[in-house]
Amino acid sequence: MENTTSKYQLGLDRKEAEEALRAFLESNNEAKVFAIKGDWGIGKTHLVRTFLAKIQEEYHYASVLGVSSVEELRMQLWSNFRSDKQVKSSEVNRFNPRNWFKPIKDNSQNIGSLIEVIPTIGDYGAGFTPAIIALLSNLVLNNSLQKKLICIDDLERRSGKLPLDELLGFIENLAEEKECKVILIYNESKIAENPQESNTLKEYREKVIDYEIKLDPDSVENFHIGFGNIDPDEDIVLNYLSRENLQVNNIRVFKKLKWNLEKLRPYIVDFLPKVRQQIINEIIFISLSKLDNNFPVNLDELVSLGDFSKLLSERKEGGREVYFLVTSLGYTNSEISSEIIRLVETSFCDYQRFYGEGNRLNDIESQQSQHEIRKKLHEAYRLYSESFEPVEEELRKNLIEFLDHYWNFLDFRELQELTSISEVINLDVNFYVEKWVRHKIDHSDNLDDLYRLQAILQENHTFEDENLIADLEDKILVFEKGMSIDAILDKVLKTKSWSRKDADFLNACTPERWEQ
Repeated sequence: MENTTSKYQLGLDRKEAEEALRAFLESNNEAKVFAIKGDWGIGKTHLVRTFLAKIQEEYHYASVLGVSSVEELRMQLWSNFRSDKQVKSSEVNRFNPRNWFKPIKDNSQNIGSLIEVIPTIGDYGAGFTPAIIALLSNLVLNNSLQKKLICIDDLERRSGKLPLDELLGFIENLAEEKECKVILIYNESKIAENPQESNTLKEYREKVIDYEIKLDPDSVENFHIGFGNIDPDEDIVLNYLSRENLQVNNIRVFKKLKWNLEKLRPYIVDFLPKVRQQIINEIIFISLSKLDNNFPVNLDELVSLGDFSKLLSERKEGGREVYFLVTSLGYTNSEISSEIIRLVETSFCDYQRFYGEGNRLNDIESQQSQHEIRKKLHEAYRLYSESFEPVEEELRKNLIEFLDHYWNFLDFRELQELTSISEVINLDVNFYVEKWVRHKIDHSDNLDDLYRLQAILQENHTFEDENLIADLEDKILVFEKGMSIDAILDKVLKTKSWSRKDADFLNACTPERWEQ
């Protein structure tokens, strides 16, 4: 093959890599072999598959993982035909060799006899003897792969029984003799760990590979592949990675991190932003320390240290350094840490214990932060009370920003005050009011709060969520049905004590009810 290898020394992002691949696939491009390399989990295979599906390009795919001979590779290429025109790109189009051999069946009685006893080929030609594989693979190569697009993945993961030079020789044969276009996908750094294979790749790349690129997208690109385009905690995760200067770029790691977050998110949704962020940071830390080989801390080693508090008094080298490193990265070694570790290690955790400890931290922070929240609220509408200038737009912005962070920490009076101001400046806050009402319905455990909530909804003429109103009335009925003045007074006389719930009920009763 003519030595026309074009190398991009710097890594390309996903868009640049797609453009290079598009240029390679142009019909007037005489190049035959395109290599895309990069670290494991960077998204090489994902990029190739999604791009070929997007342009509806048919191709034969094979992973060399565990493959021990060229014959096995040929059979896998044949059986793994992919076409977005027929099936989804992630599906395998399986063929029946009886149908495939039909056009050439009359050419050979031996082949015809052979076909009668061959089962349908699966993903990898399982169940075939070496002799049958050799015969069929030659027939496949000569009759079905001619001038096709071939994608060969995981070169560094092949079986030790298949030498790299033999594999690269087969690829050269596909390109030169069979006039195929070939896309190679591999992790060169893993091949480089073996000096002999590194030299083999260096020798063959000049005469086999025409285009060679390194895929190296930034963390944000791969985050959105692993997490999706929209995630409620995107800013927290990306800020954590940026703040700690962490080069996390493995899509599989991002997907597992998202899974861990989704398991625990429902239990921290109503926590103060500061507490919620602290817990999410710890989920990120523990997930990465377990899953990402490039993370500065290894979870197994960290857990093996034992009593974390003793690290500060550790005299041997490294103990205190580890302590300050992991605490700076968000690790607390608390009961919350233990449950997150359990989830990461086993996919299970005691969610009630996790929530209970988180709620305790939230209560502590809430007591410390209530004054600050009140200050933030008053600061948000300070313009309204102090200025005669037309500052409504800035006031709307301030109130929305406040509600985004603190809607569930408002008390009844503050909500009424805020909604009154919102009506004056034509700001629709019903979205936040509905969230606040739902939160109160779900968490209120006394009739007094429920009656006050009912009064607020009756006064708010713009509130039209009939389902929430019905839920509130149902909860009030449940409370009232289980309580009566007679029953509570009887219990108080017998026990010589009462609960806050009892007192709230009696205080909420009307004079007419007491008279009855």
